[in-house]
Amino acid sequence: KGFGWLADLSANNRLRNIDSELLRDGFVFTRQKDVWECEVENGQWRVYACFGDAGHPQPGQQLSIENEEGARDIETAAGHFYEVSSVVTVGDGRLTLTLGSPDGGSNTCINWVVLEPVNVLPHEK
Repeated sequence: KGFGWLADLSANNRLRNIDSELLRDGFVFTRQKDVWECEVENGQWRVYACFGDAGHPQPGQQLSIENEEGARDIETAAGHFYEVSSVVTVGDGRLTLTLGSPDGGSNTCINWVVLEPVNVLPHEK
């Protein structure tokens, strides 16, 4: 409750059992454009994300965070990963990640996401 995919991606989970670092061994992928949201306080947030697949190369991975480009056409070789960090401003109480491309044609594989408040506004009562 409070976070998740707007579409049902339950069939798009993989655990390769290759990499001893479990945070990178598993991922959720999309072959099109999909959205993940998390309810957060308004303000600035640092978002960390990791892309890649322990077992297969993945070309053309894309991510936007709050409609700002975080990663574009990222290619990772099998067992290699790409990490991004970005500070964004949330004004609607939802931090939004958009993965993949509306044109499809490649997977975007996200291993993990970490959200860290930078300058969060006090909760309004």
